[in-house]
Amino acid sequence: MVRKMLAALVGLAVFGVAASASAAPITRAFTFSAISFGNGVPGGDPAPVDPVTGTLILTFDPTVDSTNAAVDAGSIVNLNDPLPGLGTLGPGDLVFDYASASDELTVGGTPDGASSVNLGVIDFQIIIEMASGAPTSGTVAYSDPSANGGNGAEFASEIVQISAVPVPEPGTLTLFLTALLGLGFVVMREQRQRQRPVEAPAFA
Repeated sequence: MVRKMLAALVGLAVFGVAASASAAPITRAFTFSAISFGNGVPGGDPAPVDPVTGTLILTFDPTVDSTNAAVDAGSIVNLNDPLPGLGTLGPGDLVFDYASASDELTVGGTPDGASSVNLGVIDFQIIIEMASGAPTSGTVAYSDPSANGGNGAEFASEIVQISAVPVPEPGTLTLFLTALLGLGFVVMREQRQRQRPVEAPAFA
């Protein structure tokens, strides 16, 4: 009986984690590195920051196409080698596009939306291929309004390294911890029953 209860609890935990992992939306944490930025377009000025490395945490629905969608409170971009004034971006600074057919995710600043970079301000964009699976490639671009004689220029590079890990949803963790607590209770109960002394039968 105890073994059946243990198996049922383990199955519940595994099922809950698997179901939550396949449900939409999902939250992913990306780590990226981009080097060898080309000269600015237009103008031909050399890139002021190269390489650019950082992390991106974003929640999105891999079954729904999105255009200039606002990021949620938990989404953020941290750039390790930023331009002045462009280091940490969060809600209010970022929007994203997502194409479910190609699994392409584009995250950018709000001035011109995710799909383009505004040359008149310091702006940022990252494009990630296979965003909901194992990312394969992408690009990073940013603008510097002081380049090109003060008219602004865009600098872009192919991502040379990118990785992603899923961020568990709070409901998944709660279910998993509940199952673990249940397992612990059953195991303790079984141990107590085994340690209980066996009383000798009384003879008249």
